[in-house]
Amino acid sequence: SKRMDIVLGVALTSDSVRFVLAGGRNGDGELVGQDSFYVDRRGGVESASVVEHVVNAVLGTYAVVTANGSTIRKIAVTWTDAVAVDAALLVDALDDVGLPGVVPVTGCDAVEGFAALVCVQDRRDGVAVCLVEGRTTPTAFIACAEHADGIRRVRSRVLPAADLHQVALSLRGARAEFDGDDMA
Repeated sequence: SKRMDIVLGVALTSDSVRFVLAGGRNGDGELVGQDSFYVDRRGGVESASVVEHVVNAVLGTYAVVTANGSTIRKIAVTWTDAVAVDAALLVDALDDVGLPGVVPVTGCDAVEGFAALVCVQDRRDGVAVCLVEGRTTPTAFIACAEHADGIRRVRSRVLPAADLHQVALSLRGARAEFDGDDMA
């Protein structure tokens, strides 16, 4: 297998954990792999046991990547508001086990990174991405990315997502604004 620098992205929500491995020192290269698992919090599952499970999964992923000759340069952790406590515990726990490059990443930064990755991965000049999170009070993260003539531009916004029709209009409008803006 090919040796490369890898960024491990970990996304926590109230009911799942998702992992993505992206090539490159900053995770802006090819998508190398992805996985997810469901978190069942019924019956009073505590944050500590969820975090322990995630830490073990990260350690396993780290071992496999290292055994294949690649290097995880950064572990980027992002989360929804409902699991902010779990995310803080996870970042601390990953630091405590000695994994290098553990960084918390905001929702906007995560969706911007994803939009930029899709743009490069799919060899598109531009892309708009929308991520809606949360059930009780949904929030939409919208990002537009453009990669043309070797120049990369990314812009994002956050808005309430209770009305999905409004979110769709905002996504369309964000892309239109982005296309018409010289980003000066």
